[in-house]
Amino acid sequence: MKYTPHNVLTSEQPIPIGDIESLTEAEHAAVSASLDSTNMAFYQTDMPRVTEDSIERLATQFGITEYEHTSKKLTKIRRIEHSNNESARYIPFSNRQLGWHTDGYYHPVSQAIRSFILHCNKPAFLGGNSYFVDHETLYRVLLKNNPEYIERLCEANAMCIPENKRDGWTRDAVTGPIFHWDNQQLLMRYTERAKNIIWAKGLEAPLLEIRKMLQDKRYVKAIRFESGMGVICRNVIHRRDAFMNNKDTHRSLFRARFHDAIENQNLSRNKYALVK
Repeated sequence: MKYTPHNVLTSEQPIPIGDIESLTEAEHAAVSASLDSTNMAFYQTDMPRVTEDSIERLATQFGITEYEHTSKKLTKIRRIEHSNNESARYIPFSNRQLGWHTDGYYHPVSQAIRSFILHCNKPAFLGGNSYFVDHETLYRVLLKNNPEYIERLCEANAMCIPENKRDGWTRDAVTGPIFHWDNQQLLMRYTERAKNIIWAKGLEAPLLEIRKMLQDKRYVKAIRFESGMGVICRNVIHRRDAFMNNKDTHRSLFRARFHDAIENQNLSRNKYALVK
């Protein structure tokens, strides 16, 4: 496993926030402006102790309250840590590299994840750097250069996640588009994984173009989450490097995922502007 040095250059300067449970008017405006320009906002707080309740209060200030609900249970705030138990078979709960994806890509469109928050309690000893790309930027560039690709990526059968049976429960097969619109919000379903996914025929060229853009530094925001840092976003596409813990430093993040959207105040980034 190859690790990235812990002092990787971060391309984004987080917005300083005193108390994430109660943002000032200026702090809220700064986060909102970043969300409306890039669909994501990185922040840094010096709060001595951030809890699950703190994350819930942060979310409420941006109107997101409908937490992820799967066929198994309602999930509010989860700890994302390297685990040695059964959950480690899922890459987010391991220390392995996590490829490009949007959260909940395996959900049906009716249960789409529209926003999420990641908050770092402790960073890894080495690695664990994160990378984010605004999916609206991908859409806009593809629409300008290859509009026929957008047509294919928006088809209802573009991506299929086969049925999954495990531990006495079954997740039905889910088929849907890669890009789709919901109430003037652009949503993306995507994963870089190679197993247990079926792409529709004819998507080779569009998918290759997406992969090329995800390697283009013009579009990628790189950040190493330190203690107190986090991101709130409209489920942009993202990935994580592999990492290493030691006896004193154990990477730990809170994750909250939501079915409702963060309202966009920037009318120039709505559906009608994007499809022109």
